[in-house]
Amino acid sequence: MNTKQRSLKGIFMALVMIFSLFGVMPQVEMEASAAYENTWTNTGNQRRDIVEIAKTQIGYHEGSLEGTTNGSNNYTKYNVDLYKIDGSYNYMWCQSFVAWCAKQAGVPSSEIKRTAGTIDAMDFFKSKGTWKGRDYTPQSGDIIYFYSSSSNSGYHVGIVSDVSNGQINTIEGNYSNKVATHSVALFSSSIVGYGCPNYSEPVPNPPTWANISISKLKYAIGENVTFSFSSDTATAYNIGIHKNGEPYDILWGVTGNDYSYYLKEAGSYYAYVNAYNSSGNKDSQGIWFDVYGTAPNESVISIDKTKYTIGEDIIFNISSDTA
Repeated sequence: MNTKQRSLKGIFMALVMIFSLFGVMPQVEMEASAAYENTWTNTGNQRRDIVEIAKTQIGYHEGSLEGTTNGSNNYTKYNVDLYKIDGSYNYMWCQSFVAWCAKQAGVPSSEIKRTAGTIDAMDFFKSKGTWKGRDYTPQSGDIIYFYSSSSNSGYHVGIVSDVSNGQINTIEGNYSNKVATHSVALFSSSIVGYGCPNYSEPVPNPPTWANISISKLKYAIGENVTFSFSSDTATAYNIGIHKNGEPYDILWGVTGNDYSYYLKEAGSYYAYVNAYNSSGNKDSQGIWFDVYGTAPNESVISIDKTKYTIGEDIIFNISSDTA
């Protein structure tokens, strides 16, 4: 270490000692910005993106920009990103948390208003016609509003992460002074309603192929044939069924990858699947199968003798109960 390097090191250590005496340490911006950073890469599916971004903030505590100080003064990066109220950033921040997540997800203010007021935000959704009452079953990404005795406005807000087993799971800012998860029963009386933004979602490619298959080619009346189908980008399927060369039945909007169909009439059948999504559709090749009145229970074959010479004919006698 040369003389200049030793001198700089000495100055740095002296500054550290001075800061320590007064209980103040300089903040290193690179380290501070890493705490509760939004690490999610947007997909273009804003409904998913806002939820995933909110998840990166779980544990953030009010009291500092970094979210690592256990304060109780309502000071957060979400308020600083939004605006001052009466010259201060120290105000209740559940709605500004929603506004921050929306901004990070690329949701325009024409869908989620950049506001700190829960009443202002609810009125905004109502004016757009995107407000739903408590009897609505929410989707992931919807904005949920609660009654709250601890809020100045009387309301609290969060982001719906998912709904399962009759429970609504949420991510909420300013929940016990931090960003935290919460669960509430579907249709709970604590719920005021929901803001349901018109999120943008990527436009899917239309299906390029579709397949349909069955396990066997011969059935009897009263059996079920299980159609199995697949496609590359389909969200649902229509199954077309012909009998004896004529259109017979159509099964509309089938989801999943199989469908059990009851066979009630004998005939020669042909089936195909139409795979579709919002961008287009694709027909599969068809499959043929037969339906008989009843399946044979017994089949018998016999011959009149067991020994023959070259040039003789063998006469087979065949019988069945229903064939």
